[in-house]
Amino acid sequence: METAFGEGLDWQERPERISSKVSIELKLEADGFVSDSWAEMTEWFTVTLPRFAQALEKPLSQIKASQASVQKGVE
Repeated sequence: METAFGEGLDWQERPERISSKVSIELKLEADGFVSDSWAEMTEWFTVTLPRFAQALEKPLSQIKASQASVQKGVE
């Protein structure tokens, strides 16, 4: 996923759950409470989030396919 995304991601395993958390960090000196920062933040979101979503597509489709095959085995 990091290769597809083009930079490092923050991985947080959650052993007590069946899920983990993957996130990206806004690396700007922007303050979300100051309206002067909003244009820079909006630009970051509009560029970064589509790349993140695209990087997730293949792993998520593999998970869905795996779950579908398990479901077929249960039926």
